[in-house]
Amino acid sequence: MKKSLGLPGGPNQYVTDISEFISIEGYKRDSPDVNKPFNIIPSGNITMEGVDFAVKGRDNLGNELIMEPGGNYQFPGDSVLETRLAQNGIEVPSRNGVRNNKDGSESTHLMAAEELANGDWVGFPRLFQNPDNTWIDMSSGDWKNAYQEALQRGEVIEFGKDSVKAIAYGEGSWKPKMKRGGGLLNKKVKCKSCGWSWDAADGGNDLTTCHKCGGEGLVQAQTGGQVKLSTTYKNYIFGDDNTDDAKKTYDKLNRIYYKQSKEAGMSPSNFIMTHVIGDS
Repeated sequence: MKKSLGLPGGPNQYVTDISEFISIEGYKRDSPDVNKPFNIIPSGNITMEGVDFAVKGRDNLGNELIMEPGGNYQFPGDSVLETRLAQNGIEVPSRNGVRNNKDGSESTHLMAAEELANGDWVGFPRLFQNPDNTWIDMSSGDWKNAYQEALQRGEVIEFGKDSVKAIAYGEGSWKPKMKRGGGLLNKKVKCKSCGWSWDAADGGNDLTTCHKCGGEGLVQAQTGGQVKLSTTYKNYIFGDDNTDDAKKTYDKLNRIYYKQSKEAGMSPSNFIMTHVIGDS
């Protein structure tokens, strides 16, 4: 039997079997359900401990809350529909599962960010999923085609004049930090206050806070030196590093690649993230 849940994608969206979406662990980082577009928790008592991003919860009585990582929430109802949100609180277009790529990786959205003619910035996917779970890949060719497709599907995120947040969204700021921090998890972190070192993978949800004295940790490169410019730039874009040094690195690389970015018809930060840093 089909059942209406008012799920992401519209108030009249139906699923034929909700049992696959019932979850005990929800969006905890080690949960087998962390990549699902939504989860149904069979309880009104929700903990966000171990969750790396904001989640919208709505119980079976219609009560809604935006739940932040680390918090604990009590809903009046006895079941809660959870929908993952981007780290800036923007709801991510839902997907049912992932697309398996030829190189062994997985994709769900292939997000992009572009500047419109009026100067406003938008974020949108270039990979779309149909109701029958087939995929439409519009990651090549004119971005405007993917933008129009996203408009029709209601999957465009508007950022106004905030190019930094838009580009960060396009480059993955909506993903859980633990998931997009792959390279970081293999590095060492050293406290600038007490000198204690630890593996980033052992740092929990806050990788760079010293668990010994509470001081700020400095990520070490594989050779023991400070993290390279490209990583600092990327961390600043994602909002993971807001220090003055990170801001200087951001400004420095923008100046270096300003001419090339204009020749490519892109903003400096978009050009750097796309053509200079890539997946480094």
